[in-house]
Amino acid sequence: AIGSKWVYRLKTNKDGLVYKWKSRLVAKGLSEVLGQSYLADEVYAPVCDYSSLRTMLSIANQRGWGLYQVDISNAYLHSTLPRPQYMVQPPGFERTDDDGKPYVCKLLRGLYGTKSGGYHWHRTFDEFIKSLGFAQLSGDACFYRATTERGKIWLCIYVDDVTVAASSEEVYHWFID
Repeated sequence: AIGSKWVYRLKTNKDGLVYKWKSRLVAKGLSEVLGQSYLADEVYAPVCDYSSLRTMLSIANQRGWGLYQVDISNAYLHSTLPRPQYMVQPPGFERTDDDGKPYVCKLLRGLYGTKSGGYHWHRTFDEFIKSLGFAQLSGDACFYRATTERGKIWLCIYVDDVTVAASSEEVYHWFID
């Protein structure tokens, strides 16, 4: 089982006052073992090439399309894992069986900190976005485009950040929904 830890962060406003306390459970990826919790070809997640992004922005600007930035919250937690991964219980939430032996957590979804988390997130996103009718650009694995009755929409993906160029607000809202 791989290790886990809590990461804490305070969000402050422009005056420096704390307005939000955040915590995230992350895996200790350094304790993962190649071949058990991840495979060698699962440590790379593609990202949009900057030349694709610049070209998209330029063409969208020339056509008068709307440009938007979207952050997918807790993206890795939306990904599915192809095989079971096990993690030590989070600090503060430890439980034992009747004999006093500690349980371990079976991960059903990706988790930040794992070596293959980004790969599995991209694979999950790719399958989902293609199911909506998007086509992947042959020269860039993270550029997608679709034409719907609402208009045209292009996406540049950088892990969990999406830059969107849409020919109409209607097609953008369709994508967000």
